[in-house]
Amino acid sequence: MRRYRVVWCGLGVVLAVPGLVAAVLLSRPSTLLIAFFVIAAATTGLSVGFGTTFGSATGDGGGRLRQALLAGALVAGAGLAMSGLVQLLGSAALLLFFLVLATSPPVISRLFRKRGFRSKDRSHGAAQARELTTLELCRQWQDSYQALREAPTVALRLQIIEAREHCLDELERRNPDGLQAWLASSASAAGDPSRFLTGPGTT
Repeated sequence: MRRYRVVWCGLGVVLAVPGLVAAVLLSRPSTLLIAFFVIAAATTGLSVGFGTTFGSATGDGGGRLRQALLAGALVAGAGLAMSGLVQLLGSAALLLFFLVLATSPPVISRLFRKRGFRSKDRSHGAAQARELTTLELCRQWQDSYQALREAPTVALRLQIIEAREHCLDELERRNPDGLQAWLASSASAAGDPSRFLTGPGTT
């Protein structure tokens, strides 16, 4: 999802630049400045208000204010870019705007969660992990790290991450002390925990 977010932001910038240029060339500077500050102020106020409402009273108040100001500037800039694109493309710019929103990382992430990529087969995955020996679980933990790095889609990555969670859960169920010892030994995401979890009488 991180890579997708970077690509999406890059495409957003590519679309926003001609929109901003068009807005500057086709609109009055005074109108642009007023619109920018009004949108930025409104967005900043909403950000601060929602942050307070949802319990952000603790923490770095200055940091929250900076984030709110940044959000206001970004939304204002996006609004001006949208107005420029409308002047260039007409109603087609609105379709483009909704397409950008529909493919935004928060929307895509929520769609994946609703479709159950994280929890749909959780009990089934746990049952599969119980059928493996400890050595097989350790081997699966190592192999899944490389599979995660090479996974081409977000959905597949989520499935692999879930399988790795089942792996750790089952290893902890079988040998909690051994797993904690492995984690305390500067364990890595691709490391082999078998020497801490296997021994005489261990399957």
